[in-house]
Amino acid sequence: IDDTTERTETTKYVFDNHHGGGDTLGSDVMIGGDMSSDSGWTLNTGWSISDGKLRRDTTDTFNTAYRNTSGLTEGKLYKVTVDVATTNGNPLLVYLGEGHSGSITANVRGRTQTTGTNVFYLVAGANNAVYFYTGSGGTRWSGTIDNIIIQEVNGNHGVLS
Repeated sequence: IDDTTERTETTKYVFDNHHGGGDTLGSDVMIGGDMSSDSGWTLNTGWSISDGKLRRDTTDTFNTAYRNTSGLTEGKLYKVTVDVATTNGNPLLVYLGEGHSGSITANVRGRTQTTGTNVFYLVAGANNAVYFYTGSGGTRWSGTIDNIIIQEVNGNHGVLS
């Protein structure tokens, strides 16, 4: 599987076929991924949850919305699925188990400017949260997202160079 996780960098994962082909996925560890409530979410300026969507209605500041999951394991590979209904400005940045900082662990960050279902294969960082950032410089990301699913990829897998 080719997964464009950051800018034009593509990480190529290979999965074994021991489990019947493809990626064998664990249970969804995302809590509140259906956006039915803002309970448990940290929503900074411009972020809100309404009508079953996580919304970013302004493009003037760089900030985040984040929520703890029911359990990430640092260093494990996860399939992160996010439905993006509308998008504007810079790409939406998605971090798994690690917030935005000057130095991040490889493969914890994905980005998209594409509407529809976006799939990222990300390696979990050291904490237990998923973060959504607005991008920096220029017009920050605004839009709506929904149906966040985070599942561990079980079995044997590797990264091709």
